[in-house]
Amino acid sequence: AVFSKEILSLTWWPLFRDSCFYLVSLCVLVACFWDQTVELYEACILFAMYFMYVTLMAYNARLYAWVHAKRTGNRVTAGAVS
Repeated sequence: AVFSKEILSLTWWPLFRDSCFYLVSLCVLVACFWDQTVELYEACILFAMYFMYVTLMAYNARLYAWVHAKRTGNRVTAGAVS
């Protein structure tokens, strides 16, 4: 944002999306460290969560369109979201 040549318009969506995923990730991380050891299956769960986030980002426009439609009742196409 500091080096941007144009004004960036930020919305609530990126903050909400990332905060929700971060909260879930922290809860899973606490659960994994609860017994002070990380087992292989727990590490696999954490690794899978990384790929879930990458997938979420790949479908970000569709997810935003769905959330926006549920929130406002107005339909937004995924192509209209940048």
